[in-house]
Amino acid sequence: MAARARRSTATDQDRNRTPDDDVFRAAFENDSRKSCVRGGSAYCLIAGLVILATTPLDRVRFPELAGPLLVIRLAGITAMAAILALLRSDHGRRHPRAVGVLPPSATGALIQALAFATGGHTSPVNIDTNFAIIGVALMMPWTMAWSALSCLVLVGEYVAATATAGTLRDPRFTDNLLVLTAASGLAIVTTGVRERWRRREFAHRWTLAGAHRDARASAERYRSLVEIAGSVIVVLARDGRIVEFNREAVRVLGWPPEEAVGQDYLRLCVPASCHGAVGAGIVRARGGEAVHGLEARMRTRGGDERVFVCNVSRLADGGVILCGEDITERTRVEEALRASEARLRTVITGAPVVLFTCDQAGICTLSEGRGLARLGLRPGQVLGLHFSEVLAGFVSDPERSAGYFQRALAGERVTWLGASGEMIFECRLTPMRDREDNVSGVIGVAIDVTERERSENALLVLERKLLEAKRLESLGVLAGGVAHDFNNLLVNVLGNASLAASELAEDSPARPSLRRIEAAARRGSELTRPERNPSRCSP
Repeated sequence: MAARARRSTATDQDRNRTPDDDVFRAAFENDSRKSCVRGGSAYCLIAGLVILATTPLDRVRFPELAGPLLVIRLAGITAMAAILALLRSDHGRRHPRAVGVLPPSATGALIQALAFATGGHTSPVNIDTNFAIIGVALMMPWTMAWSALSCLVLVGEYVAATATAGTLRDPRFTDNLLVLTAASGLAIVTTGVRERWRRREFAHRWTLAGAHRDARASAERYRSLVEIAGSVIVVLARDGRIVEFNREAVRVLGWPPEEAVGQDYLRLCVPASCHGAVGAGIVRARGGEAVHGLEARMRTRGGDERVFVCNVSRLADGGVILCGEDITERTRVEEALRASEARLRTVITGAPVVLFTCDQAGICTLSEGRGLARLGLRPGQVLGLHFSEVLAGFVSDPERSAGYFQRALAGERVTWLGASGEMIFECRLTPMRDREDNVSGVIGVAIDVTERERSENALLVLERKLLEAKRLESLGVLAGGVAHDFNNLLVNVLGNASLAASELAEDSPARPSLRRIEAAARRGSELTRPERNPSRCSP
């Protein structure tokens, strides 16, 4: 049950483990390997130095064994050098703990060899085993399990050496074994404490390094944002000196960073006329108030002035950061647009027309023009009314006019003449379209053409009279021509009748008839005379 509970706990821990935990464990493991290599190397070096340092004691304690003991010590130093080389190799870096067991094992073997040569478990050299065990706890940064393994090897070497000497039943062996066992326990506990301390220390260093990395990354992001920003960014110190001048500020204002940094911002970049407004904005920002939309002028290196809209914020160190967008061209365009709108409004309000617009629902959104006065309206008076309401109040035939508006809202251009009382207007409606080419409303203009229509009607009357006069004149010309030709015929008749009458006798019965012919011809000639026919034109 206990094993099952441990497996369940381990499974829960694995399930709750995050990628950051895995990264931390991998980093700690890597650091532990390196530390173990360093600890094993230090153990080898210290063990070698102790072996060399205690060599002179052999001549004092064991003068007759000094030679053999020196050989054993040299063999131990050689073994430590070989282990040190192995630790520094690729194999040692890959398996530092397994190789790390070798230095205390070799040290224990050397101690037992010296002890065996100088009296076995009664030799004073056996006390050095305790120092070897303490070295395992203090020099080797690894886990309690590896520390226990190393201590077990050291104690096992002592037991094996005693068994080889055949003195296992000696009470002093038992005493030494208890001392070594206690030292091993102390070493294992010390290793566990040091391992926990080392883990906490590494976690602290890991957190601190992560904070440093985050800070560096944040600083790099800040620097990148400042440099690639399309706005002028100037960072000011507490006393108003320029601390940072980004790339856009250099491009727009012309001051290179080496000339701008360290200079007083107001004196360098702001015209005297704007010192008050800009300075007040900076003071407000230093007080903790975020200043937005501050419009100010800045002076370039060449002496020109450009208009900026600025946001000013306080920094943690008491300075401020000023972010400005160059709106010089936009300001010029807006001023030109305002001037154009003013001119257009002057033209509209002064023109004898009615200019109006309606949205898609037919609601009037604009009514301007001097022509409104003819209708008794003021500019903007009908705003918000539906065009049908306006037409019903001012147009003689509102239903027909409303039909034209409906056609215009359907997308058709419409022109027609409408009447309002005695006034006549020429109305033109043009659909307005949005980006999707849908009709969004109607713009219309109504021109007062009353005088024009009257003039055209009078001109038509005159033209009709002129045509009538020309027609009569043509008839007169025709009548004159006919009269002239008729008169010529009558002259011929009259002349022939006179000749015939002169050739007849006075008592001729035909003479009265000829006289009557002459009289009829003379009366016909009198009818075609000009004074009798004023319309007749003389030939």
